[in-house]
Amino acid sequence: MAESSLSIGFPELQVEVGDFLGYGRTPSWSTAREARIDSIVQSGVRRVYYPPGVSDKISGYEWSWLQPTTTLAVVSGTSDYDLPDDFGRLVGPFHFPAEEYRKPVIEVSVSKILQLRTYSFQTGGPYYVATRFKSSDGSGGQRQEALFFPEPDEAWTMIYEYEAYNSALSDSFPYP
Repeated sequence: MAESSLSIGFPELQVEVGDFLGYGRTPSWSTAREARIDSIVQSGVRRVYYPPGVSDKISGYEWSWLQPTTTLAVVSGTSDYDLPDDFGRLVGPFHFPAEEYRKPVIEVSVSKILQLRTYSFQTGGPYYVATRFKSSDGSGGQRQEALFFPEPDEAWTMIYEYEAYNSALSDSFPYP
């Protein structure tokens, strides 16, 4: 599919910021100027992705394209699952496929899941889920996982929506 002629990508944003700063419209800037331009572009992009609230009662806008719907293959005997690298937080519950006729999985705290697992070993369709950050050595970004209870006793494809962390704009990825 062809890119819209109205799309503005990373190179165009760099040119506009460079011109605004008085560096000119030709991207032959010094390394220091290019770093400054890139910093300003990325800061602006973050403010578009996650705009601040206008007051303590009115939060910033939440973009639907930053809330993808995806699936998670749940298998029998496994309770913990890695979430996508760009996972920020759940937006709504995990759902079973429509033909399963089951209630959505309720999100609870990690401590609730751990407490349930400590006092009761059960299997079946998951009733509860919690998300938590996985341990990290700092060499890569933080990742999250989903913890289900009870332990699944058969395979399902769970459906869920989440807030995605978008990547920085770059020459390789010029569009959000």
